[in-house]
This record gives sequence, C-alpha cells and structure tokens, in this order.
Amino acid sequence: MTSPFEFPVTVYYEDTDCTGLVYHAKYLNFMERARSAWLASLGFSLSKMHEAGKVIVVHSLQINYCQPAKLHNQLIVKTEMVEMGKASMLFKQEIYLDNKVVCVANIKLACVATNSKPCALPELLKDLLK
Repeated sequence: MTSPFEFPVTVYYEDTDCTGLVYHAKYLNFMERARSAWLASLGFSLSKMHEAGKVIVVHSLQINYCQPAKLHNQLIVKTEMVEMGKASMLFKQEIYLDNKVVCVANIKLACVATNSKPCALPELLKDLLK
C-alpha cells in the first residue's frame, strides 16, 4: 500500500545481551522507532493524536529471526504498511544488515481511545496514507 520507509539504527551496548548479540526484544524497539519516524515523516503527530484521546497500540505480531545482529552494527529497518482498515493497520517490517535480512515481522496496530476502547483511525492519518 505504501512504499518502504527506511530508518537507520546503530546497535548500542544497551541493545545487546551478555553474548554481544542484539537481545530479541530490542528488534521490536527498533521497529517501533521506525514506525514513529515514518509517521513523523508524513507530518503526523502521535502526541497530537494522544491529546485528541486516541492512541495506536500493537494488536498482534509475528516475527522471524533470520540472523543475529551485533554490537556496533549499522542496521536498516524497512517499514511498509500493507493494509489499512477502519481501526487498524498491518505493517511488514524487515531489519537488514549489509543487505541481508536479520528479521522480518508482520505487525498489526489498532487504534483505541485512551479508555482502551477500539475506535476509528484519525481521518488526518487516513488522508496522509491515501
């Protein structure tokens, strides 16, 4: 639905486990940063959305780890929205090291009101994504 957005990430010591490899959950942090940067690049403000009483949360995800990343690696997170519903979005995100896939995830996000009830995505966001 959208063309891939590329976001660079440097692996820091805090991202690694005792073996010097990126801790598995840190990949999700890298993907979250990339999605936030993608929205900001479109001119969409998550903080303004929150002020309006709506937030975007992870509904579900599926991730495959293909090879490890290590301390000081320079990674690229590719983010692509593949589907948009009334209250949700589906993303494919891939992390690369030297043009080789490190991990791949399919992440479904849902829009909820700050009271945790499902609600429609903001019209501004929908307009930016068309």
